[in-house]
Amino acid sequence: MISSSIVGPHGHSFGREFSLSDIPLACRNGFLGTKGGPNCLASHGFHQLVIFQPTNRFWPFQGIESAVFVVLAAALLAMVYRTVLRRDV
Repeated sequence: MISSSIVGPHGHSFGREFSLSDIPLACRNGFLGTKGGPNCLASHGFHQLVIFQPTNRFWPFQGIESAVFVVLAAALLAMVYRTVLRRDV
């Protein structure tokens, strides 16, 4: 999962700053009592937006990450080898 946020009825993203004052009056008792709750928020146009990477991209991402680290390790090894040879002269 990359990110998750609450989106209001007019497209405004609340992100992590969703507070009790952002909840419509008709739904406020649902969070503290028995009526309303998430179904009430949905009926007023609120929804949760979740951005994620699909599971079928796991191994390609692992391959890319591994390749980056192998290239960085090889560059560091070459730099150290060159530095050591320069000191011997």
